[in-house]
Amino acid sequence: MSKSKIVIKKNIKLINNKTIRTTRKIKNHTKIHFRGRVKKRSGIRRLNPVKRMSSAKGTNLADKPKTSAAKGGRKITTGRLLIIDVVIILVIFGMFGIIRYIKNSNYEYVVDYDKLSIAGKWYKVDLDEITVVSFTEGGKYEEKDLSGNKMDSGSYTIENHKLKLGNKAIYMNYFDEKEQFKDVIDKDNVSEYELRKYFYTEDNDNDRIDYFSREDSAADQLEANLSTNRYYEKSGMVDDNGFAIDGERNLLAYVGNAAEITIPKEVNTIAENAMSADYQRGLNTKKVTITSNVKKIESGAFSFSKIDTVVIEEGVNEIETWAFGDSEIKDIYFPETVENMQKGIFDTEEGLEGLTIHCKKDSQVEQFFKDNPPTGKYTIEEY
Repeated sequence: MSKSKIVIKKNIKLINNKTIRTTRKIKNHTKIHFRGRVKKRSGIRRLNPVKRMSSAKGTNLADKPKTSAAKGGRKITTGRLLIIDVVIILVIFGMFGIIRYIKNSNYEYVVDYDKLSIAGKWYKVDLDEITVVSFTEGGKYEEKDLSGNKMDSGSYTIENHKLKLGNKAIYMNYFDEKEQFKDVIDKDNVSEYELRKYFYTEDNDNDRIDYFSREDSAADQLEANLSTNRYYEKSGMVDDNGFAIDGERNLLAYVGNAAEITIPKEVNTIAENAMSADYQRGLNTKKVTITSNVKKIESGAFSFSKIDTVVIEEGVNEIETWAFGDSEIKDIYFPETVENMQKGIFDTEEGLEGLTIHCKKDSQVEQFFKDNPPTGKYTIEEY
């Protein structure tokens, strides 16, 4: 498996309520990522207001800087300043209009599956395995492992939005990002983008298999698959109670259905996305108790969580920023002390809508939230 690639953000555009993130690698190369959840910030910078010059009472005008009129230029009058203000306001509203247009425009990408050709070499990603599949124009295919050993072969057809391999027909979706996003990418710098060509099949059990035209795209997908519920379950990492815990005592995911859970004693870190509803985790859980064996709650551990109540016992040493970000938690109970609690652990896109923070009176935790109040509606209840 390839190592994670270091990237930095280049630009963000909105299409059909999805976020297209273009990111530039260190080696001056760009790739596109997608997220279903839209960040609603417009990204428009506020223009600097026009500075008006006014003379204070008692000021010696001879000591003031010379105006443009004194230098032979045109004097800036109050009327001109008002015109400039109006222009700035119109520009700002115009920028908002452009953003709304981009966001709401119908960028429709249509594939004619009756005429679609997938002839060529594709890198197939079936959860944690990559193989190479070659399709011919004549309707034949051959699958080999990465060492070149033949695994399968036969005939194929594409009809009615389905890929039929032998006698098995599976629903498919095909994407050519160069064509799909031709209206929004920078046409003068197309070479900077890693525009993928791929398709995937999905059976009745929602098991997905991806096919990529590029090997590095397949490697990226495999890496992403290794942090999915499906992989944790297949690899035997999920215990009888629904907890996926790795060898370093990190809770990677909770995929059970219990209404109330206590984090197992062998866990010392609740990892990123471990309880995130965006990853289909803890969807039916209403209360979580985090015991003293847990020393760290990572950023995003409870992001977008639908849990109602979280109880943190004494002994947790570190809570990272956005640990409970964009969650629907209603009540959270803190111990008297948390040695390292970062700012923004409750950050949300819209602001809190009624969280109750329970903490001991005059405790270090209470003082922390007084010094670093969350954004939105919340209350602090002492016990």
